[in-house]
Amino acid sequence: MRLQVQLQLIENLSKSAKHKEAFAAFDLFLKEHPTSRLVPDALYGMGYSQFALKNYKSSIATQQKLVFMHPESVKVADALYNMANSQIQISQIASAKKTLKDLIEKHPNAEIIPSAQKRLKTLEAFK
Repeated sequence: MRLQVQLQLIENLSKSAKHKEAFAAFDLFLKEHPTSRLVPDALYGMGYSQFALKNYKSSIATQQKLVFMHPESVKVADALYNMANSQIQISQIASAKKTLKDLIEKHPNAEIIPSAQKRLKTLEAFK
């Protein structure tokens, strides 16, 4: 329970737009608790902070780590959506389309699906 509270405090930094502080705190959390069941949540938060700081390539790498190391996590769908958004920011449009298609195919019931479908439709309009 203590770790969950700690992670919630870190997430609150991110929600308060203190992304540098949140990134550093997520990084420390992951170093101190590498085997915690909360690692997927911390990885997602770290990747989100990297996106907010415009470190798009790092955000993609962090989200990929979550997807590959914790494929069963409920955070995977959100991580894929975040990856696609980072890919768009660095003009990797074909990669973003593939990521969104994979997200929609593999996680059809995820909450993020309507947003992913809308984003994909927008990208498909730009051939």
